[in-house]
Formats: sequence, C-alpha cells, structure tokens
Amino acid sequence: MWSSYLKTALRSLIRNRRLSVINLSGLTIGLAFFIIIVSWIINELSFDRFHKNRDRIFQLTIRHPEGILDPNCPYAIAPEMLKQFPEVDSYCTVMNLAQRSNSSFSFNYDSPARINVYESDVARVDTTFFKIFDFPLVYGQNRSLLEKPGFVVISTEIANKYFNDSNPVGQNILYNNSQLLTISGVVDIPENTTFNFDFFLPVFENLSNNWNWMDPSFILLKQGIDVATFSEKIASFMNDILPEDIPLPRSFVLGVTPVRKVHLAFGQKRNVILFGTVAFLLLIVAALNYINLAGANYLGRRMHETGMRKVLGAKKSQLLFVFFAESIILVFSATVLAMVLARVILPAMSPIFGRQIEIAVFHNPEFLAGLIVVIGLISLLASFYPSTLYTGVNPVDLTHRAVKSGGLRSAVVLIAAIFQFTLSIALLIFTLIVIRQIRFSSHEDLGFSYSNMVSVRMNRGLNTNLRAFIEQLESHPGIEIATAGQAFPFNEDIKTGGLGWSLKEPQTMDLWRYSICLNNYPDAFDFKLASGRLYSDEPGADRGKYVINEAAARMLGFEDPVGQQITMWGRKGEIIGVVKDFHHVSLHKEILPHIFNVDSTNFQSLKYIFIKLNTGPDKEILSYIESVCNDFAPGFPFSYSFMEDEYRHLYTTDANLSRILGLFAVITIILSGLSIYGLAYSSVEKKSGEIAVRKVFGAGLPDILSLIFTSLLSRIGISFFIAAALSLVVAGKWLQTFAYRISPDVMVFIIPALLALIIAGLATLFAMWRPVRQNPAYLLKQE
Repeated sequence: MWSSYLKTALRSLIRNRRLSVINLSGLTIGLAFFIIIVSWIINELSFDRFHKNRDRIFQLTIRHPEGILDPNCPYAIAPEMLKQFPEVDSYCTVMNLAQRSNSSFSFNYDSPARINVYESDVARVDTTFFKIFDFPLVYGQNRSLLEKPGFVVISTEIANKYFNDSNPVGQNILYNNSQLLTISGVVDIPENTTFNFDFFLPVFENLSNNWNWMDPSFILLKQGIDVATFSEKIASFMNDILPEDIPLPRSFVLGVTPVRKVHLAFGQKRNVILFGTVAFLLLIVAALNYINLAGANYLGRRMHETGMRKVLGAKKSQLLFVFFAESIILVFSATVLAMVLARVILPAMSPIFGRQIEIAVFHNPEFLAGLIVVIGLISLLASFYPSTLYTGVNPVDLTHRAVKSGGLRSAVVLIAAIFQFTLSIALLIFTLIVIRQIRFSSHEDLGFSYSNMVSVRMNRGLNTNLRAFIEQLESHPGIEIATAGQAFPFNEDIKTGGLGWSLKEPQTMDLWRYSICLNNYPDAFDFKLASGRLYSDEPGADRGKYVINEAAARMLGFEDPVGQQITMWGRKGEIIGVVKDFHHVSLHKEILPHIFNVDSTNFQSLKYIFIKLNTGPDKEILSYIESVCNDFAPGFPFSYSFMEDEYRHLYTTDANLSRILGLFAVITIILSGLSIYGLAYSSVEKKSGEIAVRKVFGAGLPDILSLIFTSLLSRIGISFFIAAALSLVVAGKWLQTFAYRISPDVMVFIIPALLALIIAGLATLFAMWRPVRQNPAYLLKQE
C-alpha cells in the first residue's frame, strides 16, 4: 500500500515536471551556497582548535589608552610573567621576520643545482614553541627540534617543494647567504592556524630587558586556573614593570585572548557574522521558494487529483503520506545535488576565500545532523498547508476545484516574495557600495606618487654597498631615481612608542608611525612639502634630523615645529621639515603622526629598493636592474614587483568581499526569478478562465499582463524601501571600518531596483507568454 503511494508521488513529480524542475533548481542552488558558506564558517571557527592545550594557551594583548587592542606586546613581558605569576606554566614569543628584513634561502647551495629564493613566512620562536603548540611532526624528534641556534624546522610544503617528498632532516640550507642552517624537523602546518609559517628558527637571546614591541607573545597557564581572576590580576602588570627611562604612559591594560579565538578577535569576526547572516537568509529564501511553489502546485492541477483519491477511499494518513513523500523526495534530491554542486564550485572559490575549504557535510557530524533536520523541516512545512487544507474538505468540492486557498497562504506568499526581493536588492546595494569604496580607495590621492615605480627586495649584499649600488642604478638613462625604505609608503603599518619632546614640560607620544629610509626617499615619492625643507642629498648631512607630517606637527603642539628638537628612540634631533599628511596605510586606518628617520645606524631595517622609471615597465631596464643586483649581491635571489600591483593588494580582502556579496546577490535574484516564474505560471493556470473571458471581451495583451504586473510592482516597491533602509544600516557599519570613506549616491539604489524589476518582469512575462497567446476557446475547455 505505502509503496504504491510512493510510486504515485514519483509519478506526480514527473507529470508536473516543469514546477518540479523549478522547485528542484531553486532549492539546489540555495542549499549549495548555504553549504559552501557554512563550510567556510566552520573552517574559520576551527582555527587553532587542534592544539591539545588549546584551553590553556593565551595570547597576550595590550589595550592602549586610546582604546586600541594591540595583539603585540613588549618582549620582556612574557619572561617576567613566568617569574612573577605561579599560574604561568610556560611562554613563547613568535617573531615574524618579514617585519624586519627579507629572508633568502639557498637550497643545494654547494652544487650547480643551487636554488636561491626569498621566503616571507619565516619566524623566530622560543624553544618552547613546539612544546606549547601541537603541529603534527612528520620528520625529526620533538625533544630536539630547536635545541641549537643553527637548527631550523620547515613545513611539509617547503619539504615537498625543495626536497621532492624525501626526508630532509640533516640537510643544510644557507640563510641570507651567510648562516648555515641544519634542518632538524618537518612539521605539517594546517591552513586553519594563525601560525602559517614555513620556517621556524630558535630564539636564544635573553628577552627579559627587551622592550621592543613588534610581535605577539603567548603563555601556557597551568591546569585549573580561573582565567577571569587571572586577567584581573595581570591588568596593570605592564605599567608596574615598565622601566622609568622609557617614555610611555602608565595606562596600558594587559590582557589575554584564548588562542582558539585569536583568528576571529583580530580580523575575521565581522566577516563570520556577516556571512553567517547571509547563509541563514539564503536558506530561508530557498526554503520559502520551495514551500510557496509546492503550495502553488497543490492549489492548481493537484486539487482535482486529491479529490478523486478521497472519492476512491483514501484515508487522511495516506494523503498526508503522499504529500510528505513528494516533498521529501524532492528536498532530498535537491540536497544531494546541492552537495555535488558545492563540491564542484568550491575549488573555484578558493582564491576568494584565500585557502582550500572542505565541504563540512563530509567530516562534520553536527553539520550533517543539522542539514538532515533542515531537510525534514522544509519537507514538513511544504506538505503541511495542502494536507491540512485538503484532508478535511468535501471530495466533491475538490474534484470541482471549489476549494479556495485561505488568507493565511496569500499573506505568506506576499511576505515571502517581499522578503526575497528585499534581500536581493539589499545585497546588490551593499555590493555596489563596497565596489564604490574600493574604487574610491584605489583612486584616492595618497599624498605622494608611486607611478612607474618598481620595488626590489633588499638583501645583505646590496645593503653593504648601498650607496654605490644606488649610483649604479641611477646611471641608466631609463631610471630617474633610486632610493630605499623599510616598507612601501602606503603600508607603513609599524607603530611604536617612546617619542619625546618638550613644550612647556616634557611630553611623550604613545602611538605614531615612522619610516626608516634614505635621504632621497621623500623626493623619490614626491611628498608634498608644507614647511621647512626635505633632506639634503649629501650622505650623512642630515643624520639625526627629522622630517615629520602635519599630524605629527599638530600632535607636538609647536607653533612652528621647524627647528624644534624631538627625541626618537633616545636620539635627540632637529625637525627640518613638515610634509603634508599622506596615507601611510590603507584607508581603513586614520593618518597618525609620522616621522622620517635617515640615521644610517637603522639601515639594517631597510627592506626594499625603490626605483622610479622615466617611462613605464621596460624589459631592458628590468634586465639591467637584475644584472646590477647580481653584480652587487651574488648568491642572493633577485625579486621585483610593480608598486601599482602592491597597492591593489591592500584591498584584496575588500575586493573578495565584494565578489562574494555580488555572488550572493546574483543567487538571491536567480531564486527570486525562479519563484516569480513558478508563481506566475501557477497563477495563470488558475486564472485561465478569467483570461479567456477577458480575451473574448476584447482585452489585449497589455491588459492581461497588467493583472500580474501590478501586484509585482507593488511588491518590488515595498521591497526596495525596506532594502534601502536595511542596506544603509549594514553598509554604514561596514564603511565605519574605513577612516576615509564614500557617501553612497543615488545610483547605488536605482541600479539594484531596476535590475530586480527587469528580472522579475522577464520571469513573469516568460511564464505568462504562452497561456495568454492561446485561443480563448482552448483555455475555457481546459478550465
């Protein structure tokens, strides 16, 4: 008996294949992208949760007086905490060497097959690192991984890349063409960790008196420590042990962040919340599409069929089973297709996500269980309305299609349609605002020029003979000027403290940025002079003197800062010039006080040679630059980039956000279009008699189309106003992450509304076109 009803359900789906395909397509697309988004969210939440002691490992953080939460802290704090707090079991500092200098490695350095490369993911860590953190050890012994200064641990990616999957333990690597490193181990570094380094070198120097402030430190607490109580206990610790001769305010708050939350706390929390909300709304849209279209199908041609079943003696439970069986078959099929579609699409989205993501359904039991619940719930809701409507109705009314749907269903359909269009339009508006902000950021006047500028990585060989190297480069007629600096001028994201000066009384500045550079650096990038002068071209002429920006001038409080004295890192010097404010970081952050430092004692921090070409990129000039680099630094790799490309990298995350939001907007529009098509097709079938009568009495095509289009326009109108208000709120919060941002113009609202109207209109027209063109007599006969 039940098998026959199951067969009947399958036959019904095949017989009504147009609506079945529409239902299946819409639900498949919606579920596929829901699975993709949730898989990404699960991956984001999994960061550093694989460590055995994850509940005891914490990153030290510093809350500045301005309210900024700093993930880095002075090196001296963690060693002192181990001494003074019995709750601390161990500590580890992780120094990202990419912030200090370029790291070059030579593989097979003593053979003709020598490979010279720069690698950016290099860290110096305390010898306790692999005891605190659990990274799978592929080769080597955990007890002796970092026991000697010349040891290095590499990732499996580097081992596979340069050692052809063989065991490289015991092999030597030449570091920066000067230090011989011995590989002591190979570890597997998963993508879901904040410690995404390829090389780990040990730290052996004593950091107890080192107050440099560039990298994070981690502590391992003993078992059973109450974290809240411990956090209160250490809050003022940095102020208590800060040496008196360091000019920093005594109002820092020391805190801890669990290692499993670091990834979210310093970057991704906002995106996880945003994408999680979109995933939830996308699932609701797909479910509402399916439920409404299934209900429309039952209210159309299925009414007569249900009446005949009741006449022939079908019981209420049997009818309920048929309705539910049809839904569960379609929803289950859509889910299987969605998993296949997600698996096909996900690799193409990896560049947007920045890493490979696995479909969570296949390895996360909780997500699989949740998906099964979703399948059952959608099936139940889709079959609930027709089953409650038909099972208690006189079969004669059903066979004559005399049963009218109640006001509840009409209200649900109206709300669902408005919700779908609201979400579509809101996502489109948000996407356009993101695109406009990125375009604004890309074309904003930064306060300096980097056009026709090439960057070359600095190394020890070039730095040793830097002046002669610069002169050799500038001897080429195609090169206008060459200089050097610690970072790109639009990414000077290095902050420090300890700036002192005297106004009426000694003053200190806690937060400011700086550039270590050559004298001609401001000239090379055309910084705009506000007062005073720039550095002299004479080597050493302005050593110990400073050029500052306008923000620094305002902070210092001098009526005329030129000629005044300031102290930077304990070295007193004169301000000789003030440049106009410039964007030394992305437009996400405000312009801070900035100081240029040309003291040669700091030149070990220079990371890039900047070469300004007289014309655009030229192969001959690039070949010349490479040959000069090889002459001055044999054995070091040569690497260059165009600064236009480097600037675009500043907004890669924002560009990826716009792509993802745009994709979500397209998906919701497609789902809305499928819903409109299905509902319009069903509506035309139900109104076939009315359409025929209107045509007999002379109604033209526009008159008939207006029956549907009038309600469509009203729905889109309501959706537009809700979407505009919603997108302004959400986009406004996102724009607040930019210190310098756009004000949305009217076109970001008009374009999405028109696009939604066109797609909905085309879907409706396509669904109505054939019925309204048919002979009225045929329509009346069908009715």
